[in-house]
Amino acid sequence: GNSVGMTVRNLILGAGCSFAWTGSTTEAARHPMVGAICARGKNVTIENCWNLAAVSGGRMSAGMLSRAVGTVRIANCTNSGAITGLQCVGGMVGFGAGNVTLAGCRNTGDVSIPGESIGEAKGRAAGGIVGRQLENATFEGCVNSGAVTGIYFAGGIAGTAEKAFVLKNNTNYGA
Repeated sequence: GNSVGMTVRNLILGAGCSFAWTGSTTEAARHPMVGAICARGKNVTIENCWNLAAVSGGRMSAGMLSRAVGTVRIANCTNSGAITGLQCVGGMVGFGAGNVTLAGCRNTGDVSIPGESIGEAKGRAAGGIVGRQLENATFEGCVNSGAVTGIYFAGGIAGTAEKAFVLKNNTNYGA
């Protein structure tokens, strides 16, 4: 869903769960978002959560929050589910636009954009922690050990990052 000002703590989403966009690729181009915790979050905090569920099919897909806007903090969370999507795909966040802080987060799930993608080239980004981050982000102490594959941009921590992006003590072990 679309959440404003929420806080989520100590939530575990089991491997028996799954979150998927089941519409057509054409419909997905209109911004469908799929996130295990939330599709779109503005001014949210997510702490000590663990996602084991698969997430698939959205234009923006992620193990925690598919689209992060405003001031967002995600701390000490783990994604172990496989994440697939069409454009901005990440273990924690698919697309970040705002003051996004990720601290002590871990992704062990595979993150991918399969052969069919949509949108502009720079938006086709897959990352172990975040797919695409536009501005004002700090990622500290995050670890990716999942495989990351994408059509244009793929990175162990971030697929693409623009404007005021700070990385501190992050590690990528993924392929």
